[in-house]
Amino acid sequence: MRRTSGPRPNRAQPRWRVGVLDSDSRLRVEVTRLIEAGGGMVVVDAPLRADSVDLLRRMEPDAVVLGADDVMNQRGAVPRPHALDLPAAVVLLASAVRARTLRPAQAPGVMGVLLRPLRPEEVGPTLDIAVARFRELRRLRRALADRPVVEQAKARLMTRDGLSEPAAFGWLRRRAMERRVRIGDVARSVLESA
Repeated sequence: MRRTSGPRPNRAQPRWRVGVLDSDSRLRVEVTRLIEAGGGMVVVDAPLRADSVDLLRRMEPDAVVLGADDVMNQRGAVPRPHALDLPAAVVLLASAVRARTLRPAQAPGVMGVLLRPLRPEEVGPTLDIAVARFRELRRLRRALADRPVVEQAKARLMTRDGLSEPAAFGWLRRRAMERRVRIGDVARSVLESA
């Protein structure tokens, strides 16, 4: 299992930090070469195992390229839960377009598919789109999780300061913009201060 600690001091920031998990070592070498040629850096290069997934969580890559065959269980029925429960965009690497092969692509967290044989001109755009979609999904999840806290903070401001609901929300939004933090963080500080 190859692990790198980060970008070299004299190099610019990589386009993406990627983990490559596949049981085929030759394929991992090919994928790594294409990622590095596209300006990315491979932070984990290993077969899919429980310890490689833990390592990925510690390394916090932007994306993970997974071999679709490795994700399927022995009967080819369902993706293994630990394989797709990653804090990064998942891009499946499939050898052929078949319903069985692409079934894991329907799992949460899968943001793209690369088909073999790999074409260098497809790797970069696929990773760019997958990383962007994953970041947007994460942003939306945070906003959804912050919603109850914002509602509580609005109610507190309405009661404490006699503000209308739109005025309370405007107050929270202005503070968030002034401090350059999420509105949920401002709402939490309002709730903690009273």
